[in-house]
Amino acid sequence: MMTTKNICPLWIAAVFFVSLPVPVLSQSRSNTCAKFCLVTPSARPILKCLRVSDICNGIIDCYDGEDERNCNDEFTQPAVTTENPNALTSPVVCGTEEFLCSEMECVPQRLVCDRFADCSNSRDEENCTSRGLLRKDLARPGTYGRYFLFAWPETYPDSSLRISMFGVSNETSAVTISIQNTLHSWTLDVPAQEHIWHDINRTLVTNSKREFANITIYIQSKYDISVSAVSELFASVGIFQLIPKGSFGKEYFVPVIDDRMEGVATVSALSEPTYIIIRFNTPVKLREEFLHPGEQISKSLNPFETFQAKVRVPGNDSATIMHIVSDKPVAVVSGSICARIPLAIEATCDYLVEQFPPFSQWGRRFTVPPFYNRSRYSLLIVAGRNNTEVTLRTGIRESSFGLRQGNYKMINLDDVEIHVTSTKPVLVISFSTSRIIHEELDGDPAMIIVPPYEQFILGEQYFYIPDLGIDTKHYISITATCDSIMDFILDATSVNSSSLVVKGKMCFSNLPIENGNHTIKHRSNNASYMLASYGFNSRSGYGRLVSFNTRPITCRAHDELHDVILEYNCDDLEKSFCPDDVTNGNITWPQTGMFTTVKSEEICSLYYSRAGEPVRSRRCILDDDPLEVKWEEPLIGCGEPKPVKTPQDLETTIVTTENVEEVSMALESVTKEIDDITTDDVVAVSEALAKVVETGSSSPQVTESVVQTVDTVMADLSLADTEEQDGGDLETTETAMSTSAMVQLMEQQIHQSLEVVDNFAIIEESIQVQAFNLKVEEIADNVALTPAEVQTGGDAHTSAILPKNVFNLQLSTVAVSFVLYRDDSLFRTTSDKFQNKRAPELVLSISVGTVKVHRLKEPVVLNFPTPKENKSISKNTSCVFWDFQLNDGSGDWSDEGCTFKGATNQSVTCECNHLTNFAVLMDYMDEVEVMPVAYQNFLNVVTIIGCSLSILGLSTTLVVFFTFKRLRSSRPRRILVHLCIALLCLYCTFLFGIDLAVNSKWACPMVGALIHYFLLSTIFWMGVEALNIYLMLVRVFNMNVRRFVLKSALIAWGTPVVVVGMCLIFAPEQYQRETYCFLTQGSVFFFALIAPMALVLFCNMFIFFLVFRNLMTSNMAGTVHRKKTDMDMLRERLQNAITMTILMGLTWTFGFLMFGHTRFIFQFLFCLCNSFQGLLVFILFCWRQEDVRKTLRPHCVSAKRKGKEVVGAKADYDVTNSMTGQHTTGLKVSLDTRKNIVSTTSTSSTILLSPNKIKINNNQKNSESHI
Repeated sequence: MMTTKNICPLWIAAVFFVSLPVPVLSQSRSNTCAKFCLVTPSARPILKCLRVSDICNGIIDCYDGEDERNCNDEFTQPAVTTENPNALTSPVVCGTEEFLCSEMECVPQRLVCDRFADCSNSRDEENCTSRGLLRKDLARPGTYGRYFLFAWPETYPDSSLRISMFGVSNETSAVTISIQNTLHSWTLDVPAQEHIWHDINRTLVTNSKREFANITIYIQSKYDISVSAVSELFASVGIFQLIPKGSFGKEYFVPVIDDRMEGVATVSALSEPTYIIIRFNTPVKLREEFLHPGEQISKSLNPFETFQAKVRVPGNDSATIMHIVSDKPVAVVSGSICARIPLAIEATCDYLVEQFPPFSQWGRRFTVPPFYNRSRYSLLIVAGRNNTEVTLRTGIRESSFGLRQGNYKMINLDDVEIHVTSTKPVLVISFSTSRIIHEELDGDPAMIIVPPYEQFILGEQYFYIPDLGIDTKHYISITATCDSIMDFILDATSVNSSSLVVKGKMCFSNLPIENGNHTIKHRSNNASYMLASYGFNSRSGYGRLVSFNTRPITCRAHDELHDVILEYNCDDLEKSFCPDDVTNGNITWPQTGMFTTVKSEEICSLYYSRAGEPVRSRRCILDDDPLEVKWEEPLIGCGEPKPVKTPQDLETTIVTTENVEEVSMALESVTKEIDDITTDDVVAVSEALAKVVETGSSSPQVTESVVQTVDTVMADLSLADTEEQDGGDLETTETAMSTSAMVQLMEQQIHQSLEVVDNFAIIEESIQVQAFNLKVEEIADNVALTPAEVQTGGDAHTSAILPKNVFNLQLSTVAVSFVLYRDDSLFRTTSDKFQNKRAPELVLSISVGTVKVHRLKEPVVLNFPTPKENKSISKNTSCVFWDFQLNDGSGDWSDEGCTFKGATNQSVTCECNHLTNFAVLMDYMDEVEVMPVAYQNFLNVVTIIGCSLSILGLSTTLVVFFTFKRLRSSRPRRILVHLCIALLCLYCTFLFGIDLAVNSKWACPMVGALIHYFLLSTIFWMGVEALNIYLMLVRVFNMNVRRFVLKSALIAWGTPVVVVGMCLIFAPEQYQRETYCFLTQGSVFFFALIAPMALVLFCNMFIFFLVFRNLMTSNMAGTVHRKKTDMDMLRERLQNAITMTILMGLTWTFGFLMFGHTRFIFQFLFCLCNSFQGLLVFILFCWRQEDVRKTLRPHCVSAKRKGKEVVGAKADYDVTNSMTGQHTTGLKVSLDTRKNIVSTTSTSSTILLSPNKIKINNNQKNSESHI
């Protein structure tokens, strides 16, 4: 059995500076972390959770092999020299003091929310409402990273820029170097623990004037690397360390030194557009622009764009401080490259390029060692805040001075160590300013940004010493506490006392070192230190800070309540949150972040002054004396009682999910108490509704209260509109916007309720709501919506048909709402777009889901009840919807996407290609009233009597013609038989089926189709009659058409079959209406019935005009029958006209004349003429025909009746005289021929009217069979 010592090795203490308590776990929990194993010894150590079974299993999981040490031989297997990437093969179970990163990884709980990602998936730093402090004992090298960014300053020389990269992980890392906003990029591999160079020639990034373009260099690496930028000029080497982009900030103070050449500072944006503001503490000339102290310039940078500030400092000052503030983190580089310092010149041209840390990484305590190979150096101290007191101490000497924000102090020093302390964060920069001590050579410029104690590094450090030639001497300078400096190991050599320089509590040691890769660490890994390197030869030299930490030192907290930003030292706070607390014995306050208020779930009633606020609340604050995060005293109470009598009393009420039901019910109550509603009332109700709905409550009680509130407002507005016809004070934009908002808020609340309820209905006086969730997979056909409850007669005719394609929302369930508004009181338009239309009596609102449904391929069909007033609806009636965007948000009616499809006595039909609030703006035909009910009943009686008598007459006619073959031998008689059959079938299906089958789903469409078919057949046979008359009386010559009747039958009976069949196939639903079985008004009704009828009747009218003109012309051309009076001739012409009108069906044209003031007359004429048409056919073409009577006379029972003449009948008909009123004795051949032909047709009872006698010879009779 292992001991605790074996499980918690010494290296954990080295990583965390102090030993972390690792819990001792039960061996029975094989999946629990037995230890945290270091697998990557980089600047950001990667820890892995090991199970007990992973220890002593023969596989090395830890980097140092600690998991396989001190194992019994029986458990030891052949050692593996590389780490096992699959150490955990089953999920781990974290202990009570551990945090679960993933199924395969745990980390100590204390590492959670500490601003460092310890989990490989960074889960320990996610969702941190209150961040803990940075671990004071963990100072990781901040120069290690995977993403670096900087700009190439204009003051860099013409030679190449060298990128130095050192791999600090155990893996070869793929690195991409790219010059942003150009096409230049390079990809290379950086081996583990190795160094490589990459040169970038300046010609790639300069323009034709050899000036720098706006360039930014971006470096990306797969694993952690350390990156430096190197450049040489006249045997002077400039090296600066790059900072990873995660350490960039938003505020910088950058010294820009103008000495021999312009100072340059670059500001580079990252991957987002960035806004920067720049100020200077002294007068400066920025390129060609002169700026006064405090005057600011602002720039907007595109992603990866760099702003180059090229500065001249007039007067005696050689430096200025550039203050940079940005809205997003930026990278800042500043400095110059200079030649070697001549012997006779000191303190000039010694400012080299560096990438600067942001203000948050500045410190208050510094130890500055002298440059190893310089006799003198200078110190530049910059203050970032006002009232900064700085103290300098060298040995026993001490001095102090004060600085304001943006000011600096330059101090020249001999070869001595100096300690700097300040009351507020400062930036300390060390410069070399003299010749080289040992070699008596001119000094090479050098500069180091001195890290404060807080930025000292901890643990093992990997670094690279550049090769500057065979005669170069390199030194590494270590600064640490005196009691720890002797325990540092450089590669494999310990620091010896001969190199040790003791300066008070802090000591530094300068060790000679060769160029190449090196490692330094402390024996116990628990000492922090600063590391710098120097090198020089007869040609050049350098000095640089090797590595430093970049964790924030100055933290900021924003007190949003007082709009104050507080700054404090991050390490001065033990915690950045208020811990759990209990007050009054039972009130629990959970852990809360700084400047956050915790509120109790219980809230104050709306009848108190603090309505909607929590009954108890407590705030976590930052106290600066002493600096600590602590709880304020709890705030308990609801204030003074407050009455709620009007909607305005709810204006200041805070509405939350806890009191939304109470507020909604109160709003419903006070709205009902309004006597005379005003615009202020409407606005107050709308605003209160907005608060209620915006809580997102899905409570059915809230929804019911919202609907009742809107219903009450709607009823009050309707009453006010009725009493004040001119609109009064309510016709304002505020009222229109508020009522329009009410409609949207109510519909939003309805959909919120469908989140918890599958369906519901709310029936109020003015509003009816029906809402339900519909499963898309169950939708097989169009969905019909009807009112949930029929309250009025019109509700039965109110419906909406949603096409199936409305539900193509890629959802399993969609919420559907159907709202019926009894009037348009909530839809108040301030425009006059539809001022000539009557306001809608009803508004339908339809919504599917929460998305906007528009541009439907198949339209939504809407049926509205006809108006209550007895008005006839015009074709100019508009189908409209309420567009909330019109009139600057107050809304208005729009007819876009909606079409009026017709109206009946019961309903008005519209079609729209979208969903919203629909209505009909009626346009009445000259305000003529609809026929009274008594008149409708009278027409129904006339129709029934007429159809019945017509059926009897047509049946008798067909029996007679079918019984006696001789009577149907002529062509006109055969055509008449077909017409009688069509009329008889039409009357029978109309009389016995049109309303009796309305309740049958299959019989009603069948009856409607039969009526449609026989009506078309009847009209077509009337067209055949007209064509036959034209051939006989107008054309005359070539009048014989072979198989005329057969061809006519194919057309008159066959064409309707095609038309009706297509309707049954493609639109069978058009044959079923709510009150009778016939075509529904619409496109099918127009194209399949009205259009063919109109075409045939138009042709018949044209033929009627030709025939009648021909008859009149023949009469004028002949010799007038002297025995006939003018009255007889007029009677004969009238009889001819009536006969042709009946045969040609011209009485059906009355149906096209039923509009305007005379429509009652034409309705009566239409019913009378067309219902009695069958009876008239029997009278004129059967009973009054002499040949029919002669044929029937022998079969009559009464012998007495056989010998008598029927009253009003004549023996023969003189067709010619019937047409012309003359005898025809001496006419031309053409006229004689016409008389003979017409005389022949007279016996077949086609158009014979005039009672005259004529002898018909045998030749003429024989000709009948050939016509």
